[in-house]
Amino acid sequence: AAPENLGAPINTPGREFDPFVSPDETYLVFASERPGGHGSTDLYVSARNADGTWTTPVNLGPRVNSKFEDYTPMVSPDGRHLFFTSGTPGSDDVYWIAASVIRQAIAAGRGGL
Repeated sequence: AAPENLGAPINTPGREFDPFVSPDETYLVFASERPGGHGSTDLYVSARNADGTWTTPVNLGPRVNSKFEDYTPMVSPDGRHLFFTSGTPGSDDVYWIAASVIRQAIAAGRGGL
């Protein structure tokens, strides 16, 4: 089959890239340059609805995102940690944080926090 563009609300006129889909396909974490972020590019999460559509992406917040580029999200096989790259001028480093930040952002986006 041909690739299918996810469209809105995932894609914007800006750049969206480095998608990570959870193994159970219930959420998508990706990098975006959309307005309202903390820096150049930020990490966002969108949950998959029962009908296959995606929720409005939620920024993972200042615990993950910096004023620089944040990208390449990956969750550990056991689902406990989110790994990502943060690029500061002249350097790109790998960071990790508890993956609960993803569940918290999804809940907040659905009005649960």
